[in-house]
Amino acid sequence: MENNVEQLSHWLKDLGDFQLNDEGNCFMVSENNVEVAILGPENADRFYINCFLIELNDAQRDAVFELALSLNSYQEKTRGATIALDQVNNRLNLCYRLEYQHCNYQEFVNILSNLIELTKKFQVQFIELGQNSTAPAMQSAPEDALMMRV
Repeated sequence: MENNVEQLSHWLKDLGDFQLNDEGNCFMVSENNVEVAILGPENADRFYINCFLIELNDAQRDAVFELALSLNSYQEKTRGATIALDQVNNRLNLCYRLEYQHCNYQEFVNILSNLIELTKKFQVQFIELGQNSTAPAMQSAPEDALMMRV
């Protein structure tokens, strides 16, 4: 299983000299300002990609959840990803799980790129819903977040 984390580390380095931190996480911000967390748990046969969608506020929580559930329906519109609630940070993320044995570098890059594109599209839909009057509220990216061009 350690080879899996090493594989993910190599892919991140090839992607743009990114690296996993001590907890097995890599934080980055795409060139179109989508926050991405790549999580590579130790001794696991899979890793996760989470993209920040929108910070929640109480005023339109029900409408936001309704849209999120609608987008999640059959995972068609999310292309196999899932919109999930991060209760700790009070926000929604677009989440995807990949198994190392069924993924290579090119698939990883394609999936990451598609998730970032899809996240940006969904952010617009949440904005149009009236969640925010401008862009989604962005928490500051973690200190070790790096920029990437996708």
